[in-house]
Amino acid sequence: MDKHCAQAHLRNSKSVRKCLSLQDKMKVIELLEKKQSKLSIASLFGVSKSQIHRISTNKENIKDFSVKNVFKPSKQRMTNESRFPELDDAVLKWFNEMRNPSSRCKPLSLSRAHIQARASHEAKARGISNFKASDGWFRNWRERCSIGHSIRLFGEAADVSVAEMEPLIQTIRDKLLRYRACNVFNMDETGLFYRALPTRTYVSNEEGQRKSIRGTKALRAKDRIALVLCVNATGSCKVDPFWLAVPKIPTAFVISRLQSLM
Repeated sequence: MDKHCAQAHLRNSKSVRKCLSLQDKMKVIELLEKKQSKLSIASLFGVSKSQIHRISTNKENIKDFSVKNVFKPSKQRMTNESRFPELDDAVLKWFNEMRNPSSRCKPLSLSRAHIQARASHEAKARGISNFKASDGWFRNWRERCSIGHSIRLFGEAADVSVAEMEPLIQTIRDKLLRYRACNVFNMDETGLFYRALPTRTYVSNEEGQRKSIRGTKALRAKDRIALVLCVNATGSCKVDPFWLAVPKIPTAFVISRLQSLM
């Protein structure tokens, strides 16, 4: 069978990949050692040329398995082993202390950036210069230490019923249809918690099921400033945001002082 006929035969044979037995693989190796082309061998056994190529690449392992019944993998398997075990242990110890404090303190929520920053700190403290707390290191560290994926924490449930507010929202929408979109502005006030903790954290499998882990109100620090944002419906006019600082004298003391002067 010439080369062109063998190629046509392989194109027309659209069958499922055929698995060769050990005996057939040994016959393939014998034909390869006789300098027979891979294409003709593939046509003879009814397999693809790439499968014959893989047999040719691993022929030494196939011969050893045929004689000794011992298989030697051609490539070394990737293992998730740490280059710096003492660094991993230090980060894990810190992680457990933050998530399970011994005192009455609430457990802190830890993001990926926090853990990577701690790993860089531990590496610097140990004089490890060729270490980088990359995303790949973090992913492998989580697998080695049995740390689950991050979950979102909530301090308290939402109190607003969307179903009850929908008729009122639709009434406002009907009134806004009378105006041009560029003349419709929306202004809202929001709080900027500049000392707030992240609402997502990584937890270890030893802490229990993910659904049983709850956050607290301590997730958000009370230190904040009020921001006022304003923009029109088309987004063509954005008013510069301004913030409201905390008064030096609380409002309650101002009212009581005014009442004493009256």
